[in-house]
Amino acid sequence: MEFIKMALLICRNIILLYFLVRCVNSKSVFKFRTKSTVKNLLNSEAVEKIRSSLECGVICSIKNKNTNIHGACEAYSYDSTNKLCQLYKGTSASAAISVSIYTYKLDGVFGDWSPWDSCSVTCGGGTQTRNRLCKAPKHGGDDCVGSATESKGGCNTNPCPIPGNWLSWTEWSACPVTCGGDKRSRSRTCDMNTHGSLTAPCIGESDENIDCHKFPCSPLARTCAEWKNLGLTVNTIVDIDPDGSGALSPVKVACDVTSHQGKGVTVIEHDKETRTFVDNDATFVLNYEIAFGQVKAIVDHSQQCSQYVKWECHDANIKDNGVTVTTFIKRDKVTKADYFPGGTPGSHGCQCGKEGSCDYPSLSCNCDKNDMTWRYDEGFITDKNDLPMYAFVAEDTEKLCNTGRFSNKINIPQETKNCVIKDWSVQ
Repeated sequence: MEFIKMALLICRNIILLYFLVRCVNSKSVFKFRTKSTVKNLLNSEAVEKIRSSLECGVICSIKNKNTNIHGACEAYSYDSTNKLCQLYKGTSASAAISVSIYTYKLDGVFGDWSPWDSCSVTCGGGTQTRNRLCKAPKHGGDDCVGSATESKGGCNTNPCPIPGNWLSWTEWSACPVTCGGDKRSRSRTCDMNTHGSLTAPCIGESDENIDCHKFPCSPLARTCAEWKNLGLTVNTIVDIDPDGSGALSPVKVACDVTSHQGKGVTVIEHDKETRTFVDNDATFVLNYEIAFGQVKAIVDHSQQCSQYVKWECHDANIKDNGVTVTTFIKRDKVTKADYFPGGTPGSHGCQCGKEGSCDYPSLSCNCDKNDMTWRYDEGFITDKNDLPMYAFVAEDTEKLCNTGRFSNKINIPQETKNCVIKDWSVQ
């Protein structure tokens, strides 16, 4: 009887050992060996299932065959020297069991490829990429072999639209105000035919705005040159106060700030701006658009002024017995000038005489040839003591063949001129 009991016990232990080995060997990641089998087993408890995770994260299920109690445990530490995981059932340290284990190296393995991502461009041909993740190696295994990223071309090969070309900018608009600040604008148009059907909208803005005339409106400038210095950028009509705080009232004049190398020019007009034929001695008084006193104030406050005069003659002298008879009356409204415009004051001569360019070198004015040929003399009055011209005097025209055409116009050949008087003509 004792022999039979012993044989049954041995058989049962063999069966139990076989069960433990079969269960453990069913895992491909680890192989366990029971050097001392299982230590500190509680009654007939047995390890039914053990599997490993990173850092010895052992999960196990313990089954008490006598009491049919099931429980779970985790390994909180790993003894790398002894290849030992400490397993705990529940939270009681006294319930610890130890399993002596060793592991095989586990190489990294790539997972599945991700779907191809979006094309890198919308036209013109681009690329797509996809990725795959490497399941990290364990226990000293090798890294994944191969690339984690893959690319391919040939997507979105349709031609790309090409931005069109801008046409030229328009001129800047006039500033809406002469002072106090506002905006000037300009625009441009996109040529949508530049590249045929592939033409895309132009790159950039179609409109631009800039500040203009931000300077204050008061006190009023005395000349257009002062408005220019303040910041006036366009030709326009402005208010000026010629004598500042004096008795004269402010007036409106035309300012030209673009035609004379950036100089601010005050332009003054009058009523003799058409060419008039002269066949008898006459005096032509100029009626300016503003009061004569205001014109003089502008001249006085300007750096330089000029007034152009041209006399076309047919058997009509400039001088008679050495005295200038065809000339102009100065700003005092009384005194005749003793030179023709363009000549030197007191010379009784003309510009061609001063320059030595007369048709006849012995003469100081072309018209003094006094023949039956149309000739002319011209020049600028630049002496501010004589400006503005009050009237033009045409003499030696009382005979049938003695005629002339008188012209008086604005012009500023010198860069520093900032006061001129408008064209007019007599013929």
